[in-house]
Amino acid sequence: MRKLPDFRAVGRAGVGVDNIDLQEATRRGVLVMSTPGGNAVSVRRTPLLRCSSLSPARFPNSTAALREGRWEKSSSGTEVRGKTLGLIGLGRIGSEVASRAEAFDMRVLAYDPYISESAAKELQVDLRSAR
Repeated sequence: MRKLPDFRAVGRAGVGVDNIDLQEATRRGVLVMSTPGGNAVSVRRTPLLRCSSLSPARFPNSTAALREGRWEKSSSGTEVRGKTLGLIGLGRIGSEVASRAEAFDMRVLAYDPYISESAAKELQVDLRSAR
């Protein structure tokens, strides 16, 4: 904030503002905003892309070969359909991942001590305990 004297607002993509100096922002009249869940849809892509990279098409390898001018038609790889995806936490991001995993025909197991059995069923998730 010292380097930007005309600074007027901070937008935090995520939960909480504990990484922002609120006292300094208040002293300078800087508006601080938080967007909890604002990036949940974007963040869910990483685990799903990782699942895709295991599929028969092996997207990362196929993409690299295409960039090198080679067409490698291959059926090697692991099919994700019918596999089990385990999630720890069914908050905003976990719920997004669970709901999209259905498109891959995956079974989803999850642990979350704060979610109800009915909410897990709505997501078609098999809720597990921390045995």
